Amino acid sequence: MKTLRRMAHEAHDRGLWQVFGIFMGGGWGLLQVLDLFIERGFFPDWVFSGALLALVLGLPVVLATAWVQGGRVEEAAKPESGAGAVENAGGVDLEDLFTWNRAIVGGLLAFALLGVVTTGYMVMRVTGIGAPATLAAQGVFEVGGRVVLADFESSAGDVAPGDLITEALRIDLGQSAAFSLVPAGEINETLQRMLREPGEPIDEEVAREIAVRVGAPAVIAGEVGRLGSGFVLTSRVSEATSGNVLASFRVTSDDEEELISAIDDLSARIRSKVGESLRSVAETKPLNRVTTTSLEALKKLTAAVHGTQRGTMAPTTAQQLLLDAVRLDSTFAAAHRALAIVIGNYGGDRELGLRSAEAAFRHGERLPERERLINEGIYYTNVVGDPRRAMEAYRSLLILDSTSVSAAINLADRHMYLGEYEEAVRLLRSHPSWEDQPYTWNLTASLVALRRHEEVVAVRDTAERIRSDDPYQGPTTALAYGMLGRSVEGRILLDSILVSGAEVPGWGHPVAMYLEANLGRLAEAEQSYFASDDEFARLATPSDRHAFGLNLPWIWHFVAQDTEGARARLEAHLERIDLESMTPFNRDYPELALVYALMGDEEMARGFVDRFEAELGDTGGPRAERRTALATAFLLLGSADPEAVPLLESTVSTLMCRRCGDFFLGHGYDVAGMHEQAIEAYQRYLEFPFYDGSQYELLFLGPIVHERLAELHDAAGNASEAAGLYRRFAALWEYADPALQPRVQAARARARELDPL
Repeated sequence: MKTLRRMAHEAHDRGLWQVFGIFMGGGWGLLQVLDLFIERGFFPDWVFSGALLALVLGLPVVLATAWVQGGRVEEAAKPESGAGAVENAGGVDLEDLFTWNRAIVGGLLAFALLGVVTTGYMVMRVTGIGAPATLAAQGVFEVGGRVVLADFESSAGDVAPGDLITEALRIDLGQSAAFSLVPAGEINETLQRMLREPGEPIDEEVAREIAVRVGAPAVIAGEVGRLGSGFVLTSRVSEATSGNVLASFRVTSDDEEELISAIDDLSARIRSKVGESLRSVAETKPLNRVTTTSLEALKKLTAAVHGTQRGTMAPTTAQQLLLDAVRLDSTFAAAHRALAIVIGNYGGDRELGLRSAEAAFRHGERLPERERLINEGIYYTNVVGDPRRAMEAYRSLLILDSTSVSAAINLADRHMYLGEYEEAVRLLRSHPSWEDQPYTWNLTASLVALRRHEEVVAVRDTAERIRSDDPYQGPTTALAYGMLGRSVEGRILLDSILVSGAEVPGWGHPVAMYLEANLGRLAEAEQSYFASDDEFARLATPSDRHAFGLNLPWIWHFVAQDTEGARARLEAHLERIDLESMTPFNRDYPELALVYALMGDEEMARGFVDRFEAELGDTGGPRAERRTALATAFLLLGSADPEAVPLLESTVSTLMCRRCGDFFLGHGYDVAGMHEQAIEAYQRYLEFPFYDGSQYELLFLGPIVHERLAELHDAAGNASEAAGLYRRFAALWEYADPALQPRVQAARARARELDPL
């Protein structure tokens, strides 16, 4: 103990602790600066390890110098008692060996050597010399070229399936500035030409053939396997034509939790080796921040997205998987976004859909720019209700990545709702993605709006060939036929699907109802409605059932022109669903207020408007606010208020669906006695028969608008136009219910009076 105390005293007297503190502080500062430069991509990662090694080796030298030089000062301060300095046992003077000049020069030389090695590495990397050389520098790959990503093979079982690794790697490689991945749509088209099934797994051999066919020079393939309790990921970049391996990679993870970080490390190595600058790779946020730190959450997202895109997974199942994912990681922006999209496309808890879009936007700082822009587009559409800002986000993404299918599908969606159908078709045709349901829906709806029946049939044939297991495609095509005025053909197609027993829960019977309503067969429409209501009660959320249930009052008020019957059906619907058991948001007060306002029931309409404002206020979302404003406008129209028409026009100008707005304008002008303006609006409504599965005003009002527009032209003295519209209405309702046949006969008779054939 005395010896240790004496050594500690000695260390203090010789300034050893001060030197140690200064060295550690300076070393820490140097490493922080290097880390910053490495993060910015100015140096390769191993420079940090090299600097740390130099500091570790230098620490004992510095401490020894401090000890020796500190002792020298101490001896100099004592009175002389001998014949001068003493050498050590080997004859070496330690005071001459361990000097501060030598220590400083040695440190400088060590870091100079590190700098020389780093410079040499960077020079070799960009000049194509030796192991550090990039593939681009070696001349075997051109920066900006395209690469086919093969599906990773997995021997690790369900813990790390190959499709999960492939999808996670695709997210990160998709951010590369050195190359672009051949998009899935183009791969599936190529598989068709190879007489293979689109969407089938792509091994390395198939990937090489695809690459040759599409002109991509390289293929990335790999495997994931077990390594004790951890995993090993191997990958290679191969030349497409010869199969020669251009570069190989291997990374490991100690356990499941580190697997995502390993994928991120693998993608960074691939991108760097191909030729992407270290700075560009460094600026990409790592995968575990792009998506989630939970591998289990990423698995659930992958399964849900793939299943809904192909139509092989029930939307309710997908929503549950995504809810599980965000419970595992509440900041999982990609899962929040996917949940908002699934609910928006297929139905679900509307409040949850809105809040999910908000959450995805809120956690957007965790995402790379590509994903952040998609989030912005959904946020400005669903939460803010500003389609133009949403379109700006999608256009920015297409500038950043001209091959982005997601950006094209979403931008086309905004264009078609605004009535810009040609642009929607152009965008979709230039970004084919036949394996995605939203792609074929948007393309079909846009082609229907342009009345291109033959192309609609071609889309159906292609989609059914590629997604033969998708139970929703057939009913969707049947609905498209109905919107084109070919409801009989649509009904025949739908009957063949329903008879075959194909799984179309929550979609086949609603389509049947819309087709029957278009044909004027309201008894059968009501039967299909109740069949649908039973399915919604069993399979869907209460908000889905409620939203669908409001179809029947619309049909009875506008199609049957039986307001009392519509009111009775609405009241029966409200009794069935138990409105008070739902959250205020999902009670859909605005839609209830609008239906009652259209039926002329001022008391009920105002009651629901008041409840909306009291219980939700400005938290109901843009759709709710606009439907409430429409309800208010029609209430004012009923009382001939001079503010009614301006309110209606201003509200319609904010709607995200142009054709919906044309119907409301036509009906509003008609009620207000502004018949000339009503004619113009109704004509626009009929010109482009665009439809959407959640907008009542688009699905079964075509024949009725023909009938009313004929009457308006008739009253205005436009005999030829009126006769043509009467005949068209009569043709659409040729098979209408007996109770409605007097209207059909009256239309035919009036057409003959106006324009005898």
